[in-house]
Amino acid sequence: MPGSALAQGFPPDLIVRIRDAGDAGIGGVTVIVRDQGSSREVGRATTDEEGRAEFVGIEEPAVRVLIQGQAAGITLYQPGEDAEGIRLSFDTRPAQLDLRVEADGMVLPDPETMIDPDPSLADEEVERIDVAATIQALPEAPAAPIVVEPAATVRPAAAPIAGPTLPGPAVETEPLPAQSPAWLGWLLVVLFVGMCGVGAFAYQRWGRS
Repeated sequence: MPGSALAQGFPPDLIVRIRDAGDAGIGGVTVIVRDQGSSREVGRATTDEEGRAEFVGIEEPAVRVLIQGQAAGITLYQPGEDAEGIRLSFDTRPAQLDLRVEADGMVLPDPETMIDPDPSLADEEVERIDVAATIQALPEAPAAPIVVEPAATVRPAAAPIAGPTLPGPAVETEPLPAQSPAWLGWLLVVLFVGMCGVGAFAYQRWGRS
């Protein structure tokens, strides 16, 4: 029958294993499989001495697994969102769900074998972690220094003071020497040499007579 315990000749669609903190199987626990909305039961079985229950004929793409019963006289329970059953997606068949019972009876996915009972949620979590690691690995651009330039100060023009103008001491200014061109100096040298030559010639010609 669909959803019942393993029938002969048919491979299981779902394998559930329940163990305690010492890795010992817990038998006699009821495992209820419901659709993912937890509104319809699609299978029910009791764990064997090894804490194992198998289901065949589950056609749902995703289900919720609910645990009911006792272990060592302690009533089993599932906390939080798992109170209606642990959500499990069928990416491959058979799907396997390993559960561990804590000392107070709380049932959780076994942390040593199950990263996340819902593979689709696990993929989303891995993708989110990878994106966060990529963002953290990106080098941060150095912040540009903020330069604050002082505002230009405009001084108002001094207003003329009404009244008589008092004479002040005269300020003598030296005229700047005019810069003569270079050719003028050479011309003066040539004229001086020429005049000396003319004077010497006139002295020898007429000065001795």
